[in-house]
Amino acid sequence: VIEVARQNRKLFQEFAFISFPKEASLNECLLTYIYNRVNKGYKILLYLQSVKINEQLVSKFQENGVSAINIDSSSKKEHEAYQSIINNSRLPENFDVILSTSLLSEGVSINTQENEKIEVVVVAHKHSKFFNPFVIEQISHRIRQPYERLSILTEDPADYETPKVKTNFRIYNYKKAFYGLKENALKSKYNLINANGFKKITDDIIAQCEKNAYLDVSNNTVIIDELRILYTINCYLELYYQTNRYAFLTALKKQFPLNTLQSEKLDLDTSKKDNCNNDEKIYSTPFNERFKVGDFNH
Repeated sequence: VIEVARQNRKLFQEFAFISFPKEASLNECLLTYIYNRVNKGYKILLYLQSVKINEQLVSKFQENGVSAINIDSSSKKEHEAYQSIINNSRLPENFDVILSTSLLSEGVSINTQENEKIEVVVVAHKHSKFFNPFVIEQISHRIRQPYERLSILTEDPADYETPKVKTNFRIYNYKKAFYGLKENALKSKYNLINANGFKKITDDIIAQCEKNAYLDVSNNTVIIDELRILYTINCYLELYYQTNRYAFLTALKKQFPLNTLQSEKLDLDTSKKDNCNNDEKIYSTPFNERFKVGDFNH
């Protein structure tokens, strides 16, 4: 199931939102999709927040003649591929698929080579931090030259979601959540100080600040820990989008201004896919046969 749009900005040419039924195997969906894209000449930079699944995928790719490598924090110093990215700002030439967790999501710059077709694939699955549009935007900027496609893979909306209810498209109000938590922290701060008669910082005040996630003591003053508030808000945001896929797509559209979306059937290459039976092909059903494309255009 896939929606594709031409990108207005020059960062990447296409934006794809791809969903698959919950009963389908994530590994099989990824293997089939990536085989298809590699066969079309793409080099894939794939982000998936699971070292275990990444290692499984690498083994499957290599078994079927696709060169792949997984780069994670535990072994990054040993990887020539990682050193190529850090030292030369290049993707390694001898791999078709480079898999990583959030290790390569920020702080790296990657330059493309002439005639190199690049697709960045981000898998937002289960409790992944990739349900955060701000993180996805960071990922989209790792490649510095214009590239072909940014693709987001995720599960279909849950059964309790329905495109007929407009509130299902409501994006997470990041600013409201931040200032709400900050206001509560300020109230706690002044209640704490007021209760102690605005005297100097006592051990009791320090102890109470330690129990409050958003208060801290610095230079004999009670302060608001805004970094902790930001961390909490991002956790709330990711949890919200994990359970609101329509809202997640709406937020991505806002993050990446798009032209008109169109529905497209995945051209799945199942010839190399292990244990492929008819039940597993359910995720090749065209998007508009299960959900109306127009329902996503709110």
